[in-house]
Amino acid sequence: RRGAAQLSGDGSCTSVMCPDAPKRAKERVPTINRLLMCVRDEIARVVSHYKMCKANEVAAAEELRREQAKRNRGRAANKGVKRRFPPPPPPPPPGLPPLATLLESELAHIADCDARLPGATRAERATRYAECYVRRNETCAFSSALLPETLGKGNRPGCHYLLTGSMYALHLHGWLDAYRADQLLIVQQNDLERTPKLLLANVSAFLGSSYKYDGQWRARPKKPVAKKEATATATAAHLSDAFRARLRAFFAPHTADFASLIAERRLAITRFAEGSRATFV
Repeated sequence: RRGAAQLSGDGSCTSVMCPDAPKRAKERVPTINRLLMCVRDEIARVVSHYKMCKANEVAAAEELRREQAKRNRGRAANKGVKRRFPPPPPPPPPGLPPLATLLESELAHIADCDARLPGATRAERATRYAECYVRRNETCAFSSALLPETLGKGNRPGCHYLLTGSMYALHLHGWLDAYRADQLLIVQQNDLERTPKLLLANVSAFLGSSYKYDGQWRARPKKPVAKKEATATATAAHLSDAFRARLRAFFAPHTADFASLIAERRLAITRFAEGSRATFV
């Protein structure tokens, strides 16, 4: 919904996971005429994605626990009364393994996909992403694999495709087939963190808004996380320096491909902060 002086849109961090999303957006919402793609350091994105999955896993398990406790109280209150209760919810699937374990499995799977199609063009690699790196039907079917009602079903594809979530050039391929290059602005999280007013002014101008973000900037406070939960998540998300070096080498050609795609298609990208300049210039 929007008012007379508002722009409206939709945002989802899982849109890029579904290879069918660009075509669906173009066909079903023809009024969309501007796209924003937010990117960050590939490894930092992987770690953040995993932490989000673990945090939601804890929240979903607590939700299931409360639901079961509610059922138990109902049974106790109606003891001796013949009454049919719905079956108990299914037990949650096993918790996500440590990040390094998940990534080892995904690296092996991607290597197997690459072995079947060596020396591929960018378009062929984009097809390989849609048909081999991820399971298309599974990835495009879930509304949110992180909510309590879906956790019990074990459908969590977004939490098992961590590396593919950082393959920015392959994601962009489908969107650039469906939309013109001048309809896309790439937003870098480094710039959002370091120069938020400047970045948002750039985004505002790109979207056709006159809003300048001249007022006092107030960062949104972070939600507090229980110390025990934070420690457990940090431990599960730990990656050794050697493993990070492996991932940096793995992503190097993808980073280079993304940079060349920006140059070839003359894609708009938000003004560089020093960290993003070192990566993409």
